[in-house]
Amino acid sequence: MEFMNENLNVTYILFILTAQKERYGEIKEWLQERHTVVLLGNLDDLEEAYFQQDPHAILMDETCTGDNLALILSNIRLKSDAGIMYCLSNPAASPSLAELFSMDVSEVLLPTLPIEERYARILNQLRNGEKAVQMREAYRELYLHYEQVMQQNEELELLSKADALTGLFGRRYMMRKLQEESARNQRSRLNFSVLICSLDRFPELSNRYGKVVCDRIIKEVATMLSNSCRAYDIVARWSEEQYMLLLPETDLVWAFVVAERCRRNIERYYLEEQGEPVPLTLSIGLAEFHQNDGVGGCLRRTEQALKEAILRGTNTVVYCDTAGGELNYRTYKAAVDGAISGF
Repeated sequence: MEFMNENLNVTYILFILTAQKERYGEIKEWLQERHTVVLLGNLDDLEEAYFQQDPHAILMDETCTGDNLALILSNIRLKSDAGIMYCLSNPAASPSLAELFSMDVSEVLLPTLPIEERYARILNQLRNGEKAVQMREAYRELYLHYEQVMQQNEELELLSKADALTGLFGRRYMMRKLQEESARNQRSRLNFSVLICSLDRFPELSNRYGKVVCDRIIKEVATMLSNSCRAYDIVARWSEEQYMLLLPETDLVWAFVVAERCRRNIERYYLEEQGEPVPLTLSIGLAEFHQNDGVGGCLRRTEQALKEAILRGTNTVVYCDTAGGELNYRTYKAAVDGAISGF
C-alpha cells in the first residue's frame, strides 16, 4: 500500500483505543512512525489533552462513551475542524452510527472494513487535518495583515487630523478625545482638566511682522507647549492663535502647575525679529471637568476663564468654576493657596 508512505504536515494525533488494542495496534505503530501520537487512557483525559496539544486528528473507540461524549465533541468542534475518527467494533452497540454522526464525528471505522480501507480512511482524515492546519495558518496571517492595515489606517487618520502648520492635533480630534475622557470619568471618576492658551496681542504681532513671522511664532509656541507638558497630555491647535491642552487624570492644583509652566516658558522665550526682541506671552483659561455640566460646560468655563485672564492684563492663568450657580474666577496663586488650605 504505497499511499501509507505519504508524508503529511500533521503533528499531534490523540489516540484512545484501549478496547481494541489488538485490532488497531498496527495502525498505531504506523502513525507513531510518522507523527507525534499522544496516548490517552479514557474520555476524561480527552478534552484537557485536546486544548493543550491542539491535535490534527483524534482516534477513539467504545472506551469513549457516555453522556459526556457529545458535550466534549461539541466543545472540540467549536475550536477546530480536526478529524474525529471512531472505531466501532459492534455496529449494534451504543453509541450507534446515527448518534456518532449526529455528534459530528468525521469517520466511523467498522470491523468489517478491510485493513487497507481503514488505512485509507484514516489517511484521508489526516489529509483533512493538514488542510485545516493550513487554513488556520492562512487565517492567522490574514488577521496579522489586517491588524497591520488597521494600524496604518489609524496612523493615517491621525495625520489627516493634524494641523498642517504646527503638526499638532486639530480641533476635531481634540473634541473626540474630550468625549473619550468624559466617558472614562463617568466610569472611573478620574479627574481631567482643560486649558486654552491664547497668544497675547496676536493681531498686533501680525500687523507688525507679517504672516511669515507669525507662522513661525505659532509653530515655535506649539513646540514649547508640547515640551512643557507631560507625555500623556494632549496638545491641539484650537484656533489661529489658540491652543488647547487636555490633561488626563489631573485635578485643579496640578492643572495650574502645568498651566503656569507653559506660561513661564513662553514668557522667557527669546525671539528676535528686525533687530529687536518679540514679546511673547500667553493668557490661559483653565477649568476642571465636572460630570454634571459635561464637555460643553467645561469648554464654556475654560473660554470664560480665558476671557477673564485677558481682561486682567494678559500673561496670566485664570481658573473658572460655577460654585453656587455663578461663575467664579481664581488666579494661579489664589487657586493653589486655596487648594492647599482646603479649597
